[in-house]
Amino acid sequence: MSKELFEQQRETEIVAQMNEAIYLQIPSELRESMKLKSIDEPDWKSIYQADKQWQELHKEFIDSLKAQKQREDEIRATNK
Repeated sequence: MSKELFEQQRETEIVAQMNEAIYLQIPSELRESMKLKSIDEPDWKSIYQADKQWQELHKEFIDSLKAQKQREDEIRATNK
C-alpha cells in the first residue's frame, strides 16, 4: 500500500482522559458519538497494586503492550 493511500484511509483517533465533571459538560449528542474504553476510580489504584494477582496480570499486560507497540512501529516503518 502506498503512503498516499494509507494516509487517505486512516482515521485519527484521539485518546483522552477526563474527570466525570468535564465529561458531563460535553453536550449529550457529542457524548453519544464517543466510545468509552474504560471508566476508572483513581482512589482504587493503590488497592489494586497491593493485590499479588493483579501485580502479575499487570506485568504481563505491560510486557504484551510493549511488544504490541514495537510491532506497530515495525509495521509503520515497513509500510512508509
